[in-house]
Amino acid sequence: MHKPQRRNSTGSIQIASTNKGLKNRIAQYYVARVIDGRKPGRPERISPARSAPAQYSTDPERVTTVNRTWSCSDPDSPHIFSLCWAQLPVELSDYILSFMENFSSKLLCSKLSFISHAWCRRFRRHLFSTLLLRSEEDCRTLYAILNSSLSSWLAAYITRLSVKFTFFLNRPISKTLLCLLPACRVLRENSTPSPPSALPGCIPRSAALKSSLHNIGTLALHGSRFPSFRVLLGILVDIVHLEDLRLTNVTWSGDPTILTEDQANNLCSGSYRHLRSVELWQCTDNLALPIWIMATASTRCTFTRLRTAAPAMPADTWALIDLMQKLLLEDRIQWTIFEITKETPNTIVFRGHLFYAPPYIAAQFKVETIKYMPPSGNGDAWRIRTISLASANNESTFFYLHARSWTALRVLLLAFPYMPQFHVLSSNNRAEGSADTLSTVIMQGVDHHPAVTFKVLEQDLGQESPWD
Repeated sequence: MHKPQRRNSTGSIQIASTNKGLKNRIAQYYVARVIDGRKPGRPERISPARSAPAQYSTDPERVTTVNRTWSCSDPDSPHIFSLCWAQLPVELSDYILSFMENFSSKLLCSKLSFISHAWCRRFRRHLFSTLLLRSEEDCRTLYAILNSSLSSWLAAYITRLSVKFTFFLNRPISKTLLCLLPACRVLRENSTPSPPSALPGCIPRSAALKSSLHNIGTLALHGSRFPSFRVLLGILVDIVHLEDLRLTNVTWSGDPTILTEDQANNLCSGSYRHLRSVELWQCTDNLALPIWIMATASTRCTFTRLRTAAPAMPADTWALIDLMQKLLLEDRIQWTIFEITKETPNTIVFRGHLFYAPPYIAAQFKVETIKYMPPSGNGDAWRIRTISLASANNESTFFYLHARSWTALRVLLLAFPYMPQFHVLSSNNRAEGSADTLSTVIMQGVDHHPAVTFKVLEQDLGQESPWD
């Protein structure tokens, strides 16, 4: 026996909010009818015990309602749909709409936007949320659309911009266009490298570039060129909302990649604490950029161009940069992924994955920083608590740890005001006695320093984290 629908004093349908299965079936029914291009009517009875409401007609072109039977060819069908939709409880109509907003098909979103004015306002943003530009002519077309009073409303809905041609940021139209897209959070260059003869000039640091990239949260560049490493660092510090950075075949020239502490004094104004992940593939140097960004972000370092008697950066920050630059750098590293994996008011942890070439991982790196009260008592400061370096379990990458300058590590650790613990983790390599040999090389190199420990892991790391 079917459970009758409940009505309130106004005659609208009421569905118990606790009956989630029933809500799902009603939502799926409305969604299916809309996708098929048909307007659903209000069912006369609702059965929570069956997989499909029994009161619906078996004829796919006809639906039974309380007052009449109608088909999709009925000119009054949209009117009936509007009446039925208006009588649904607000929680159920919102649930159905949220269910349909998960659709990735723009064709379906287009159909939904034609249901009513209210649905148009809700679903049309999904039609224009992601745009693909294949040429500079596409950029000019989009600029004309956004500049028109009839279609300027589109700017509020465009959140992702994908570019299919090279050197987008080198073109003047790019900065003008991005300034018209305040809601855009993702900018991706998906292009193939051009021959050297087609390479444009470098991307300079400018107020126009800073303004155009101000709201970007995810930036992926392919084949871009910068005049120097310092300019690249300065541009990234200007993008204050940037969280995810991916660079492919990006090059820079000019000053050395490895900056000194004195060179950092006039680097830029700002910090990199907003950045959460950095990925580089076949760039000029695949380690220098994530080293600087992660070391300064994890110690809450802020750069300033003001000339003061204080150091350009905290001692722990520079000691960590110097250690990673001298210990991790390897010419064969082609791909690196660094990300902040934990952040609390008192602790920050970041991890790095170093690859010779996918999927051959060379090593994994982990740093944990903690907040403390400095002896001067002036505010809070951050210091390095632990540093861990782990190798992978294969013959070609097992020797990454052998090639490190372990003698230099002993000196590098002395630069930290509070000496951190340094853990070396090695997989159990197939070669018998290789772990013992590596342990001897490391411990003799650091002169059996009490802050350095060596541990053999039994499992094959692959791309899995040895710390999970």
